[in-house]
Amino acid sequence: MAKKIVDEYFAKYQDECLVIYSMWKGYLDESNKAKNEKLIDFFSSYPYKCLHTSGHADVESLKKVVEVIKPKHIIPIHTEKPDEFKNLFENTILLENGIVLYAVK
Repeated sequence: MAKKIVDEYFAKYQDECLVIYSMWKGYLDESNKAKNEKLIDFFSSYPYKCLHTSGHADVESLKKVVEVIKPKHIIPIHTEKPDEFKNLFENTILLENGIVLYAVK
């Protein structure tokens, strides 16, 4: 799906396009081709720039975000210590991997 969308933009805008890659550069390393062949092939087809962005935040940053946004619920994902969120935020909901949450009241 992504390739179709990118192809359409490149066809329409030609030299004005650039794909931004924001994950770990190692995934694009040819030594990882066996594991990441589709990803490597995708990026070899287009001009791209690596601009890594980390999704990791420290506790103080998380507290600031929660203070500003004031979410009704917090569901920790992509973390090694989801239980610690319960100690930080009373409105934390913990889900097991694979569990889908459809609605929270």
